[in-house]
Amino acid sequence: MDGQRHGHPYYSGADPVEDMDGAATLLKADRWSALLGAPEDEETLIRHYTLSQSELDLIQAKTAAHNQLGLAVQLCLMRHLGRSWRHAEILPPALVEFVAEQIDVASAALVEYGRREQNRREHALEALRHLGLRQADKHDLRTALIAAIAAADATDHGLPIA
Repeated sequence: MDGQRHGHPYYSGADPVEDMDGAATLLKADRWSALLGAPEDEETLIRHYTLSQSELDLIQAKTAAHNQLGLAVQLCLMRHLGRSWRHAEILPPALVEFVAEQIDVASAALVEYGRREQNRREHALEALRHLGLRQADKHDLRTALIAAIAAADATDHGLPIA
């Protein structure tokens, strides 16, 4: 994998509406993008993608620029959207440039990040730990369903999933 898709430098590999194993997800591409897509507008980037000092310290502990930027992106996506950078996801250039500028790394360094899938997995776990989160498991299903039902019941503006 050369890290690019149709010339896009922030491409990571597969289709963003597929899960890590390539299986189809519950959401259609447009719904996934609306609910979980990475932002590119300046207001959202400033509000949700500005790195804290503790995040900067964690990021600066990495020696390679691409690992610093990759971890920074993972932290931001995890903190804002509650998810990691998906294998196939093409990140908006404005997001990458905003994050890269904060850590004084060239945004082009991110092209190297996807070459080692192990880094991406390790950084996603590191971001989870740093943020005090954990991966959901089957024991979380009941709580998630109750929260989803409560949220759906609170509005009449729902969107179909499939």
